[in-house]
Amino acid sequence: MANNTSISNLNEVEEVNSGDFFIIDTPSGTQKIDFGNVLIPLDNATFNTTISAHADDIAQNKTELKTLTAALYNGVDQNLKLNSVNVLTQLSAVSANVDTIEVADFENSVVGSVLQTIYFRTNEHMTLSIEDDAIHSLSALSASITPKADNSAFLIITKLHSQYPSSNDFGYGFRRDTGTDYSSPTYVDRLDHNPQGGSTARGHYMFIGQYYVNTSQTEEKYLIHIDAPEVSKGTVVTYHPTVRTTHDSALVFYLNRCVATNNAYNYEDGESSIIIMEIAAGTFTSTQFVSTGP
Repeated sequence: MANNTSISNLNEVEEVNSGDFFIIDTPSGTQKIDFGNVLIPLDNATFNTTISAHADDIAQNKTELKTLTAALYNGVDQNLKLNSVNVLTQLSAVSANVDTIEVADFENSVVGSVLQTIYFRTNEHMTLSIEDDAIHSLSALSASITPKADNSAFLIITKLHSQYPSSNDFGYGFRRDTGTDYSSPTYVDRLDHNPQGGSTARGHYMFIGQYYVNTSQTEEKYLIHIDAPEVSKGTVVTYHPTVRTTHDSALVFYLNRCVATNNAYNYEDGESSIIIMEIAAGTFTSTQFVSTGP
């Protein structure tokens, strides 16, 4: 004879896990189902309306994350791994609708990094008459950069092809224009003269020039300098090299060509170039970032 037991008399368990079974009634008869195979549709969940109400927000967040990931990895649908790009601790406040993500203290977080590079080269010829220590701009060789951060420093690397056959007495520096008004330039040039023998009659230049006695061969000269003008991001800064001589009578300087104009293989023309790199300086001042000593 069968024993009948009330369900209320069965032992109670604290939790349900895969491998445990439910008894169900189906058209095929009474059967069992493993708890691990139980699927509850969203329509049957009490929080269905809460999730459905945020469907648009979830889709928007997914789109924003894909866009951010593509920007970080230069691709599409990559996995977003904040630790791998070292921005986890730099994220400040993220708005509720994920319209913007702000990086806290950006300028100081990347101090010393190159933020951008500008490169320009030209074979344009220039001929200048220079004398009496006047500064002349080599306007054919100029480049402008718009800083991405406040107080950036700029590494300037210039290659000059030139000839100045009359005298050794000449040298180079730089001119800087801030903004779009070029009427008030700043000349980045030699330090105060520290003369040998007490005489300021000696030539004194930031970069010394060199000349060749013949008139057919150009000189190749490299000028390298770090400038920290303490400008705000978005402000255009323009640089070009300068040339000067303390000679008291006019001498002729040639850019991208030799003195002679003979049309022969052993008479040279040339190309000059300028590179400007923006270096994030953060809260460094120009005196901290740029050495002004010998």
